[in-house]
Amino acid sequence: MKPPFASASALLSTDATAPPGGFARVVNYTATASNWAAGDASAVAAALAGGAPQSKTGTGAAQVAPQLADIAVTLSAFTVPGDAILVSGTYTGSVTVTLVPALSQ
Repeated sequence: MKPPFASASALLSTDATAPPGGFARVVNYTATASNWAAGDASAVAAALAGGAPQSKTGTGAAQVAPQLADIAVTLSAFTVPGDAILVSGTYTGSVTVTLVPALSQ
């Protein structure tokens, strides 16, 4: 995987009980890290309604020189699988942005 890259895990209800029909216990989204290289790094979380982990990893442009910058991480495009109704409760998730030196070409 070429740097930088980002990974996103869907927001998941802390109640592990299987949701009834028409309901979901996950919220998917797109995570984007910008202001590091010429292009953004982004990843899309895509879990199933019952919470089966479907974390996705995306890539972005490489930064080949030392860089001092504030990296902006934004979350957008929130969706619920099948446009189901969310079960009530607390939700947790994570976004990881990893920056590593680019390999010389």
